[in-house]
Amino acid sequence: MRILIAERNPHVRDLLGRELTADGHEVVEAGDAAAVWQALCAAGTLDAAVLDPDIPNVSDLALLDMFRQKRPAMPLVLHVYPAESAGFAPGGQLAAVVEKGGDLSGLKRTLGEVLARRGGGQGEEGRQP
Repeated sequence: MRILIAERNPHVRDLLGRELTADGHEVVEAGDAAAVWQALCAAGTLDAAVLDPDIPNVSDLALLDMFRQKRPAMPLVLHVYPAESAGFAPGGQLAAVVEKGGDLSGLKRTLGEVLARRGGGQGEEGRQP
C-alpha cells in the first residue's frame, strides 16, 4: 500500500515512515501544506493518508478540503494529540481518529483496518465502481 504521511514534526514523520515501510508500505512524506498539495496532485495511487491536522500553512478544515478536492476516495486517518481528538469525528472520507502517544501499535492497527475496508488494497485509481 502507498500511504501519505502528512506530519508537521520531522522526527514523528520519520518514525512513522520507518514503521510503515518496515510493515511493507510505500510511504510519501509531507511536512507542510505545499508538500501535501504536491503529493495529492502527483500521478499515482495513494491508498490512505495519516494526517496531523496541525500541518503548517493551512487550517485543519482547509487541509481536509484539499483531500476532498483531489482524492475524494482516499480514506484519511487523523493522528492527533489527546486534547485535540474531541474536535474530530470519523465519517465520510475521515475514516478514523487516532490519538498520538508513545506506542504506534494503535495507529498501525487502525490503518490496517482502514486499508482492509478499502477493498483488498486497491488504490483509488484501481477501485471498481
